Amino acid sequence: MAFKSEEEGYEVTAVFSGVSADKLKNYKLLKDISLDLLKKAGFTVLDSSEHEFSPQGYTFMVLLAESHFAIHTYPEYSTIYFHLYSCGKKDEKIIFDGLKKVLEPKKVILKKEAVRVKF
Repeated sequence: MAFKSEEEGYEVTAVFSGVSADKLKNYKLLKDISLDLLKKAGFTVLDSSEHEFSPQGYTFMVLLAESHFAIHTYPEYSTIYFHLYSCGKKDEKIIFDGLKKVLEPKKVILKKEAVRVKF
């Protein structure tokens, strides 16, 4: 079944691997840079929540007026996962380029898909 609607937004998933453990365990850095980049990209932050896992790992989720953004770290694998869902036309490139600059991953996998809502 094909979608009949115009593009209503997009969904981006990204995996950064080969990120230093020091950066993956710096939860304040991850939170602050994510919020800063979301605002620079024009997103409206409504709320956020975070959780530190034992013995390691971190999840940070942001509720946006346009939808949501999340990060999940796996320091034992030098990896961080990102998910951005937007019901708008904001520039996600600002976010992921900024994250790449700060986190300096050795490998990046990024996938963007259009969101359509009407069959």
